[in-house]
Amino acid sequence: MTLDMNVMAFWQNKLKAIGPRLTATDSHAKFIELLQDEIKNLGFLDCNNKVTT
Repeated sequence: MTLDMNVMAFWQNKLKAIGPRLTATDSHAKFIELLQDEIKNLGFLDCNNKVTT
């Protein structure tokens, strides 16, 4: 597997746009949702853990 700098830059910018992801904040919840969506896009269907604040 090789490192694609364009993919790395894409994800760096995506995380930067979310901002700080301190536990139990809205940004943290958005980050968890982003991860869940990406996991589902990889073909894993059971990703239903909910973030509670």
